[in-house]
Amino acid sequence: MAFVGTAPNLAIAVCNAGGLGSLACGPLPPEAIHGLINAVKLATGSPFNVNFITFLANQEQIKVCAEEEVAVVSFHWGHPPQDFVDRLHDAGVKVWEQVGSVDSAREAVDSGIDLIVAQGSEAGGHNYGSLPTFVLIPSIVEAVAPTPVLAAGGITNGRQLAAALALGADGASIGTRFIASDEAFAHPEYKQSLVEACATQTRLSSVYGPNMPHFNPMRVLDSKNPMVREVTAAAPSFVEYLGDASLRHFHDLKRLISASGIEYTINPRLVRGLDYYNLTVFEWITDRLGAQGTICGG
Repeated sequence: MAFVGTAPNLAIAVCNAGGLGSLACGPLPPEAIHGLINAVKLATGSPFNVNFITFLANQEQIKVCAEEEVAVVSFHWGHPPQDFVDRLHDAGVKVWEQVGSVDSAREAVDSGIDLIVAQGSEAGGHNYGSLPTFVLIPSIVEAVAPTPVLAAGGITNGRQLAAALALGADGASIGTRFIASDEAFAHPEYKQSLVEACATQTRLSSVYGPNMPHFNPMRVLDSKNPMVREVTAAAPSFVEYLGDASLRHFHDLKRLISASGIEYTINPRLVRGLDYYNLTVFEWITDRLGAQGTICGG
């Protein structure tokens, strides 16, 4: 979810609705992460997750999470270094990893990861999924038992959650669908584009181009979005394709984080937004989700 899940509002809303909210930290400096963690703590007494893209994470970020004794730290896009895992465990923090294959799941469990998020190829954003979600889930469940497994990718309603549970998952990690909520930090115009799109109107792209091959593939909305095809083909700087509204949204994010007085730079090439129906998190969890299970938003 990138910066869509960086502002604390979404994590707070998910926690207060009974799920495990997530803060997306990416390349944020430790001071900013500390501020975001405290903002969630002040607003809810529930546990929450701090999420990192593995190759962007560093020791100072991990130190903050350990000192704050957050409930969960999760990693995606690569296996975290063992010293990260050990330091978090020493502080009593659970460590989760999102993976896209059985082999990666086994590697994670062998290094002490506490929970596996099985990401299928339908998932939005950075996607390592080797199989569709409902093929991958039982394979990983069998491979890493008794380690808990959450399903991720293409799960938007109670029926899909029930299917994941029937295949052995212990719950679901939901990203794109939560960006549909009012609390998500995403641009309304992109939300509307997703509302109007259907499931076949996404694609795995190389939208980050040859300058950032380690950030591909990326599942993005394809419908009504010539930028995706153009960037995938020509791979110029992504910021050249941001419209005025998206640029305003990007600068809104900078102002939000820097309001605490912290100075740092956000790379505009990392700006991303994926959204669905503009409902509050609480409305969706309580009114739309009928199956039992763990819900992880953000």
